[in-house]
Amino acid sequence: MNTTRKTTARMRRMLTIAAAAGLVTATAAPALAAPADPFGSLAPSPEPAVLDTLQVGDGNYEVAVDPIHNRAYLASPGAKAITVLDATTNATLQTIDLGHAPYGVAVNPVTQTVYTSDTRNETVTVIDAVSGAVTGTIQAGKGHGIEVDPVRNLVYLAVPGDSAVKVIDGAAGEVVATVPTGETPVQIEVDELRGSYWVSTTGDATVTEYSSDTNAKIASVTTGEGPQNMYLDAVRGKLYVDAFKAGTVDVVDVNTDAVVDSIEVGAQPIGIDCNPVSAVCVVPHLTAKGDGGKGSTDPDDPGRVSVIDADAGTKIAELHIGGVPLGVGYNPLTSTALVTDRGSADVAVIGA
Repeated sequence: MNTTRKTTARMRRMLTIAAAAGLVTATAAPALAAPADPFGSLAPSPEPAVLDTLQVGDGNYEVAVDPIHNRAYLASPGAKAITVLDATTNATLQTIDLGHAPYGVAVNPVTQTVYTSDTRNETVTVIDAVSGAVTGTIQAGKGHGIEVDPVRNLVYLAVPGDSAVKVIDGAAGEVVATVPTGETPVQIEVDELRGSYWVSTTGDATVTEYSSDTNAKIASVTTGEGPQNMYLDAVRGKLYVDAFKAGTVDVVDVNTDAVVDSIEVGAQPIGIDCNPVSAVCVVPHLTAKGDGGKGSTDPDDPGRVSVIDADAGTKIAELHIGGVPLGVGYNPLTSTALVTDRGSADVAVIGA
């Protein structure tokens, strides 16, 4: 199944980039001011809840959040556009028309560059996050899952049909390596400080770590059936993996390369994003298509989203948002997550 990840530019990146300040220097002062206290609202909401439903784009897939510049980016294949939101107020700031359908989206907060995976036309589109202008198109294959390493200015694209990951040099704007993977790679998660990246391969139920410098395989871990999306908890040294067919979120210890916990969340988890301090994570579930793909007709499966405490290994809430939940992007500045509905313009704002 060709599905979403996504991820996203997360608070983990803000922590990592701050820690790696000696490795990263922006070439120019940011055009958008960072929040005065970016760590001020990291505590999760007292009780997970659906706070609002936005109308954004059409048939949205992935979400990428840049908390450094207070922006959220939604890939909207139905609208053939990227929608830019104010990450605090959720107000729409800009709609970037692409003329083709973007499915995945990632953002480099250091270079202020947005990348979209354009599966149908086998390209990656490059967007200047400050101006919203398209600055390039890269032929990279029929990929979906896309992720950025802001420390090394690299972009990774999972190409399931080729059983490979394409590595893009962000400065040069071109593919510089093709890395063979296991069967059907779906998503990538980057560990900037360790200098590695993880690839989930749903066809052989593994997540595999590769060196950022050499692209050599470091370790491979067997997970529950159908691993797809991942979240790297750099604070705890854990990788949280949604196992789509197993109905679990598996916890991989990145130091021992072993699954140390498996959290039951229910059928078809399709994404995960987390608060990097509390390890509270939001996990959408892909529902039955129903109604021409615009929502579930199963009263027992009304657009479910699980909220888990990954540190404690427990599911703490299940929320119903309707439709077909798909992408998720967590904003630690507001302790909220945006969850998309692939069948409509609805985007649920979840406090967790």
